[in-house]
Amino acid sequence: MKTSLTCLGILVAALVLGNLQGSRLEKLHQQIPSSEAAYRSKAHDRESRDQGSAYRSKYERTSQHAVAKDVFQSLLGHLAGRKSTQTGDMASMTDRNKDALKAILQLDLSGLKELITMISQSNDPVLKMNSAVKYEQISLCIIALADQDPRYALDYVMNAEKEIDPEILSHFGTNGWLGYILTRLSDRDPQRALDGLVKLAGNAAKPWADDSVSTILAKIARQDPGLVLVTIEQLPQSKNQDFLKSLAYQLESNDERTALFLALRDHFRLRPELMKFGLASLFQRFQNARESPAELRKWADSLE
Repeated sequence: MKTSLTCLGILVAALVLGNLQGSRLEKLHQQIPSSEAAYRSKAHDRESRDQGSAYRSKYERTSQHAVAKDVFQSLLGHLAGRKSTQTGDMASMTDRNKDALKAILQLDLSGLKELITMISQSNDPVLKMNSAVKYEQISLCIIALADQDPRYALDYVMNAEKEIDPEILSHFGTNGWLGYILTRLSDRDPQRALDGLVKLAGNAAKPWADDSVSTILAKIARQDPGLVLVTIEQLPQSKNQDFLKSLAYQLESNDERTALFLALRDHFRLRPELMKFGLASLFQRFQNARESPAELRKWADSLE
């Protein structure tokens, strides 16, 4: 009798779980790929909860009357009290220059552009110490541009040779700036960010780091993997599998993995080698994360 009741309980549980899995899968399938309108309607919520950019500015523009020449003098004052300048990524530059960034963020777009020109062309001894000092301060301005209007910032930086001292660009390049701008832009206009990414990746004269591409692709894929798969096909074909594998490794939750699998199945129906490679990468991600075989089997079963 007890055995019969146990078997009945297991059967009921299996039916309930099966229905839940079916409902969950159907819900995910309806969401993939999401429409651009639906994606943009959630942009504000995504931006407010996004913690992906550790160096995102923590200040808001507080003055409507700030002018570039006053902020420039303020920067010189901050720099005069420093003993040395360290090069590094955007995050570290922001951490070392919080007060300077707070002053810079008081400017509007035209003021920021004017300030960049002032810094770039300045002959002040503090700024001419070495090119790293100018690069650091211009980087703060780029962060402010991207926070206010990432579309404008992208166009500006992609034509930076017209505005900024070529010596600075030759030493440091623009990849750090573009990585921050595209990250900010992906919150507001993911399609524009992906278009910019494709354009940068295809520029042989200014190679774009694969890890930067992968990070931005994964960020957008958490919301719309189908949109990202379209972009991957536009990137150099020799890199398609690399980017797919990177996506599989960066997506961590089962919902994200399932969404990617459904998008792979639908988008690469005519390219089964990519669909199979993507699925194999998802399974490999499980193994490398040392998740239990039971969890792996449970997720695989949910894919039907």
